[in-house]
Amino acid sequence: MSTPQFGSLEPVELRDGWPREDTDFTPWLAEEPNIQYLGRTLGLELEVIETERGIGPFRADIVCRDVLSDTIVLIENQLERTDHTHLGQVITYAAGLEAVHIIWIAKSFTEEHRAAIDWLNRVTDESCNVFGVEIQLWKIGDSPIAPRMNIVAKPNEWTKQASAAKRATMGSSSPRGTQFRELWSKMAEHFTKKNPPFPVPAPKGMNWVHVPLHPELRLILSCAVNSNRGKVYIFRSRNAPPWFGALYEHREALDAVFVEAPEWILNEDEDGHAVWVHESSKEGNAGQREIFDWLFERVVDIQDHLLPVLTEILDS
Repeated sequence: MSTPQFGSLEPVELRDGWPREDTDFTPWLAEEPNIQYLGRTLGLELEVIETERGIGPFRADIVCRDVLSDTIVLIENQLERTDHTHLGQVITYAAGLEAVHIIWIAKSFTEEHRAAIDWLNRVTDESCNVFGVEIQLWKIGDSPIAPRMNIVAKPNEWTKQASAAKRATMGSSSPRGTQFRELWSKMAEHFTKKNPPFPVPAPKGMNWVHVPLHPELRLILSCAVNSNRGKVYIFRSRNAPPWFGALYEHREALDAVFVEAPEWILNEDEDGHAVWVHESSKEGNAGQREIFDWLFERVVDIQDHLLPVLTEILDS
């Protein structure tokens, strides 16, 4: 039996992956797979509410909701070693938001700032929890760069508290989260019976789910709990990928082949959200099956007609 060949882990400078905190790292972390990675690391189930949230004359990097406890989570980012300025910002922003969980992410933490987090966790009750997380980048040879998050400071007994909270809320969570989990579970079952040509979205306790059609495409399904409204949209973060503008230029050709043409919205306001939208509103007693069928047909339409155009744009 031959001996396996192992590579060597090599550290990568954070600025090589994210040159800027505000325009590179924050949008990256706010994307669903990455915010979920952070949540799993800490034992939270995070849902992004807003990035660059205004708090008086300042801006908090990311504001989330912990789905399990239905509470506010503040995330402050720093791609350098911790400093007193960011410590002050963390406390100021948390007070303005009345955040329950505070997550300070940095390249490295000084002993003084680790001690400050430990002190905050000691003098506050269990309704307030502060975490220090170091972010690193690694690669093996010519492999893609991979992020790693390490907890360097957390509340005492946090692992036990998080596990207990998760067990207590598993399958129930907040009433709102429970309703959405039930809704998306029914949709997943309905989709599966139709033998879909795309991955079925995983149920979650919020009003949207992600359909992973393509690594570059963030396709979102949204639905009201009472199931009389459905929406399908492409989310474009504050820093639009280069293909978004090119796709927008193809809108007339795409509208000609779509079974049901969407509404195209290119919004360049301060928040920078831009979406491509299908929306259905069924008044009265529209059944869930009708909405689920409508959502299913829209995803198939996108896969059949939009993905080839996107692939052509990315290859050009």
